[in-house]
This record gives sequence, structure tokens and C-alpha cells, in this order.
Amino acid sequence: MALTVQTLVSQHLLPGLKLLAGQKGSENKICWINSMDVLRRTESLQPGELLFTSGYGLSDQEKFSGLIRQLSLREISGLVILTGSFLEQVPDYLIDQADAASLPL
Repeated sequence: MALTVQTLVSQHLLPGLKLLAGQKGSENKICWINSMDVLRRTESLQPGELLFTSGYGLSDQEKFSGLIRQLSLREISGLVILTGSFLEQVPDYLIDQADAASLPL
């Protein structure tokens, strides 16, 4: 059985993980996990990767307005933003875009 975003969330495999947006993509299969603190270049991402980030710079909506679209086009499984260090909460613009793109966030 493949690991999906929904399985990761529902079975509490990562404590504190919550699905904030993109519920329509929650059955996306996870093939690999990738971690990038600074999301400047997404060209190396592959379909099926679950991307973790510290959220550095994501409060700048103008700079990262196309991020979710780029990630969706790369067919990643989902995006996990670790709050606390650079963001207290996930910005609303990312939540809205992730819902529109059905990209689990």
C-alpha cells in the first residue's frame, strides 16, 4: 500500500501535521521526501515528492505568488511548511492557492 498525504495526516505519523488546504489532492501518493529551506528554484522537484520547508520568505506574497502553481505543475504530492521559525502561521494566500490547485498544504 502506498503512503498518501491523507494517511500521513490521519494516522498522525508526524505529530502536529494538519491539512490546511488542497483536500482534493489528499490521496496523492508520496514517493519521496524533499526538504528546501529557501524555495527559489523548484526545477529539481520530481512528481510524487512531499516537500518540506521552513517557510523562509513565504510571508512575501509578491515574491512567492506563483509558488503553488509551480509546485502543482511539478506534480509534487504536497507542501509541508514548518511554522515557528520564519512564519507563525501559513499565509492565507498560500492556503487559497493550494485549495484552488488541489495541492495538499
